[in-house]
Amino acid sequence: MNTLLARPARGAAALISALILSLTISGTASAGRLLRVKNNGGDRGVCGITFPCRSITQAIKNAADGDSIEVDAGIYGQFSQAPLNIPGNGEETSGVLVTKSVRIYSVHGAAATIIQLDLALLSLSVCEAGVQNAGVHILAPNVTFGEPGHGFTIRGSDCIGLKVDANGARIGGNIVTKSARDGFVFLGSPVSVQDNSAIGNGGNGFTITTPMTAELGNTFVNGNSATGNAGIGFDISGGPTFLASNVATGNGAGFVCAVLCTTLVLKNNDSIDNGSGIVLGPQSGATLIVHNSFIGNGAVGVSLLEGSGSHSFVFTENNIYSNGAALDGEACDLNIDPAQLSPLPNNYWGGGGPSSSDECDGLIGNAIHQVLDPIATTPFGGPP
Repeated sequence: MNTLLARPARGAAALISALILSLTISGTASAGRLLRVKNNGGDRGVCGITFPCRSITQAIKNAADGDSIEVDAGIYGQFSQAPLNIPGNGEETSGVLVTKSVRIYSVHGAAATIIQLDLALLSLSVCEAGVQNAGVHILAPNVTFGEPGHGFTIRGSDCIGLKVDANGARIGGNIVTKSARDGFVFLGSPVSVQDNSAIGNGGNGFTITTPMTAELGNTFVNGNSATGNAGIGFDISGGPTFLASNVATGNGAGFVCAVLCTTLVLKNNDSIDNGSGIVLGPQSGATLIVHNSFIGNGAVGVSLLEGSGSHSFVFTENNIYSNGAALDGEACDLNIDPAQLSPLPNNYWGGGGPSSSDECDGLIGNAIHQVLDPIATTPFGGPP
């Protein structure tokens, strides 16, 4: 724990408490029937209740709002085509479209329950038109898809892996990998995103756009990981968003809010070995960045663009060092717009802080010390 300050400054602590209290998502308990899906079931008649369905899609058709759908282990894909035309595989002919307010979860977790989509089920033209441009596409409100320890692997979509186009969703325990574009896309609010992984997708790992209409609620993103995605690990924009204990590694960038964000909280996140650590653009509400690590990113560790500190802005007790190796070996822990003079006190910069003579810093002479002082002398070891 840092010797300068063991806990967040009083102002930061108060802001944390206020924002956490304001960022809430109401639970929705399912009190309906239980439908079952197995890879050796049958998609006919009243499947799901009297005997298991073979596909998640058919179980959704047979379900009503408030029902739960339990999916057994197996691969669920286009059964009529190789290599899935063998006994023991379930049937999904065009991805999973969720049009009812149901709870869908797996019995044995993501490693054992796979939705396979690498059979050109979603063409590029369909993807661009945005008709059904995701392997799993959620259009109904108050849907639960996966839970920690009981999610799905969504593999090989020709477009987006999982997309939420509705409010009140809970998405947990899922892995999206090898999608041609983004792994996860969230457009509704409130939304809870917990313990998911985006791995090796062609776009962003997580694209999170919370509607600006505050009364709809807020977005919680907790305990997720983005690894090896071509775009941004966590691309954030819009209304109130709270990110805690997420990890971004090996992406084009770690965390980015380049478009207007309101009430943005990042706490206990790690951005390591990405192209850039974190990029913040104009903000229109409170911003709190505390207890995060931005380490070993190839370009800039922390980039604060013009307007990023125009409102209540707290950036403290973070670890930022060993960034910029891809820039001809020049250290680049901080790139800050000269007009952005909000204080960034008590962060650990790897010993001594960024040099005021380093062009990467964007500040001249003593200005950088006015922004950074006091500088922490030892790294922070975790939450207080």
